[in-house]
Amino acid sequence: MIPRNLLPFFATEWFIFFSLNITLILLNYPLDLISQTTELTVLIIFSWGISSLISDVYKHERTLIYTKTAVRSLLFSILYPLFLSLFLFLFEIPNYLINTKPYLLILCFIIIFLTRVLSFTIVRLLRKKHSVFQKKIFVIESKKSEPLIEYIESNSYTGYKNIDIAPKLLKYQNFGKLKKTISELEISVIFIPIEKAFDRNFHHMLDLKWEKNLNIQLYANYDYPVKNAYVDYFGLVQSFPYRSSPLEIDFNRTLKKLFDLFFSFSIILLILSWMLPIIALLIKIDSKGPVFFIQKRNGLNNKVFRCFKFRSMTENHDLTQVKKNDKRITRIGKILRRTSIDEFPQFFNVLRGDMSVVGPRPHMEIHNIKYSKHLKNTTHPFQQRHSIKPGITGLAQVRGFRGEIKGESDIINRVKYDIFYVKHWTFILDIKIILRTAINLIRGEEKAY
Repeated sequence: MIPRNLLPFFATEWFIFFSLNITLILLNYPLDLISQTTELTVLIIFSWGISSLISDVYKHERTLIYTKTAVRSLLFSILYPLFLSLFLFLFEIPNYLINTKPYLLILCFIIIFLTRVLSFTIVRLLRKKHSVFQKKIFVIESKKSEPLIEYIESNSYTGYKNIDIAPKLLKYQNFGKLKKTISELEISVIFIPIEKAFDRNFHHMLDLKWEKNLNIQLYANYDYPVKNAYVDYFGLVQSFPYRSSPLEIDFNRTLKKLFDLFFSFSIILLILSWMLPIIALLIKIDSKGPVFFIQKRNGLNNKVFRCFKFRSMTENHDLTQVKKNDKRITRIGKILRRTSIDEFPQFFNVLRGDMSVVGPRPHMEIHNIKYSKHLKNTTHPFQQRHSIKPGITGLAQVRGFRGEIKGESDIINRVKYDIFYVKHWTFILDIKIILRTAINLIRGEEKAY
């Protein structure tokens, strides 16, 4: 994933790349084929995306060197025309690259290559001199911490600034003080020795990943066997991210996002387009108040967002949890809640980027604080469920843990399933949950009230 402060560089590179392609099209395409540029644009973007992912051309490791940048740029320059030519052939669209004069292709390659190198050079300089591009880190001591710190301090282009923290704060009993210190010092990355990751007495440090939304890096000697595509080398010390979910991998996150957009747009177009005015009319006839109920809920990284629902209760009702045969529920509201149609407006939340189709269900702010405190001293890290976007449906819901929370076992089981989903996500699991949700909607659920 590209850091936000690097997006201007990415956008500039993309603009130059796309402009060069458009120029070649205008130079080589007959006027009567210009109408095909829409399909051509889609294929250009698709070919660029695949080539970028394979070549890692836009991957910004802090220890990246010029040689590796050059190799990746060269690989991208080979893969892109190959993929584009293949897709143009499959879709029977004339290949403008074939008709382009060789010197123009070479010139385009040089421009793209120089743009990538220039962007890389500027980023290195900014990381070296400007605090907005620098990150404060804390390295937990071990046998390999000294060479790691020495490398970082002697190579300022990494943009890392090491901060010392008193060792006593690392103990579990001082965890609260540690979190406060991390916030005060604005530390964003913690390097933890690999052996500590297997120490049960040290697991609270790994929880900082979602407790404080930190980047946790594990480090080890260069010869430690690591099967990880994101290994960074600081001299003879290797570093790699501590991953708590497959959704931390760019490809998986992109796949889920694309599916969310496609599925939500389809539901809105095929179902909500005609259902919404009917439901709105029934809600208005049944009781006074707005059609939609908009409530603040906690989402990704615990950030608050406005969650949309069809209003199923009387206006100005209190925030206490809904119970069976709740008198606040309207007549049409009973039907909406029993069929879960009241949740359908959340597909707009998915298009807005607040939610996903599948994920842990979002709670109200007041309930989130309550449950978080309740599970604070248990082995169930509540905040881990906020490491991904909340969902319209989820694994806990299809397993029967939805609706009213009557006791401690209800919230514990819900969090267990949420964390299982976070740690074991697959695209197939999402499809299974959606199908199971559809079956439950048709069959009806006991806790849907």
